Amino acid sequence: MVLPLVWMVLATLKTHGQLFTQPMWSIPAHVQLGPNIRRVFQLIPFWRYFTNSLIVATLITTGDLFFSTLAGFGLAKYRFPGRDLIFAVIVGTMMIPFHAA
Repeated sequence: MVLPLVWMVLATLKTHGQLFTQPMWSIPAHVQLGPNIRRVFQLIPFWRYFTNSLIVATLITTGDLFFSTLAGFGLAKYRFPGRDLIFAVIVGTMMIPFHAA
């Protein structure tokens, strides 16, 4: 999991010529940081992507907190038929990882 990240950082520090002539895992003799990172920020609208991610994360977190609070209150304070089954289903789905569903 970490190797692609290490390779990406090492590739960022190399010039274009060093990237294709030096071994993949070598540390460059002349480290350059500015031009490669500056070029990435020129090619992609980073701040737009960051803002979109922030908006989506905020809305999902707020919605999850709201609906989880409502469900928790309803299950804790009210007695109704099927309450234990609904609680068991909620707890059961929390035990299954998201990626397995």
